[in-house]
Amino acid sequence: TLDEAELLGWSVDIVRAARRSGYLASTADAIAVFETSILLAGMRDRAKPTPYDFQDAAITCIEKDAVPGRRDVRRLVEIMMGGDRIGRVGYDALPPLARDVHDR
Repeated sequence: TLDEAELLGWSVDIVRAARRSGYLASTADAIAVFETSILLAGMRDRAKPTPYDFQDAAITCIEKDAVPGRRDVRRLVEIMMGGDRIGRVGYDALPPLARDVHDR
C-alpha cells in the first residue's frame, strides 16, 4: 500500500510522464489521480491505495479520447513502476543457489 507522500509523488510523476508522451495533462489531473486513488481504495475496502488503485485512477483521470503517442497511460504507469529496460543482475547480487548454477 502507498502512504500519502508516495502517492503524491507518483501522481505528479505520472502527469509528468503523460505530458512527455503528448497528453494534455495538468496539475488538476495530478490532484484527480491522487484523490481518485484514495476513493478507489475506499470503495475496495482498503485502508490505503495500492498500485492497482493508482493505475486505475491514472487511466481514469488522464486518458481522454485518443492516445497521442505510442504509449497509453497503462503502459506509462507500468514503466514508472517497473521500468522499460531489460538488463542483467550482477553476480554479487545473485542468491547462493543462482550463483551455484551460474558457476557450473
